[in-house]
Amino acid sequence: NSGGWIGAFHPLGGSDHRDEQWHGPFPRLLDQISTSSGAVINITAEADIPEPVRRNAAAFATSKSNYSKVRSAFTECVFYAGLGYVDLCLGEFIMSLERSALASFHAVRPTNYYLIVQTAHARNDKSISSHVSAVLAPFTLRLWVLIFVAAIGASFLLAAQDRSAAGGDFETGSLPVLSGRAAWLGAM
Repeated sequence: NSGGWIGAFHPLGGSDHRDEQWHGPFPRLLDQISTSSGAVINITAEADIPEPVRRNAAAFATSKSNYSKVRSAFTECVFYAGLGYVDLCLGEFIMSLERSALASFHAVRPTNYYLIVQTAHARNDKSISSHVSAVLAPFTLRLWVLIFVAAIGASFLLAAQDRSAAGGDFETGSLPVLSGRAAWLGAM
């Protein structure tokens, strides 16, 4: 049951069709997988699942629903997958605690892989200037200037707002004093 999610579409609309008229990126991907691996992909109709299992799935999906007396077809699909009646549930649904308990073989989070590369020409000099330049190395000079100008600009804006407020830190003082304080605040 895809409902058109992840690019699985049927010309008659809906998601209850079990025929070869599905099109889009996901059906093409499944065709390529089945062709290259020799696997047979069958669309399991709900009628192919034994009646006691369907009853238990419907009861479970209704009782665990977030809405009163609403039957969740997606929870039923996960119920069938957990029992081995289907291998794949395609849908846009949240893996709730109930669904996770039914089918614990799913992946709910992407896994980040970190690649650490060591360069052959690592810098070994121990001078202070090399350490300072190493700290500044992630950004270009133009970006550092932009960051500095944005911080100073934001400081001037905050100082101007505070100057117009009664009881503010910058309420007293001339414009040059205000500018100096704002520049110092922005630089820090």
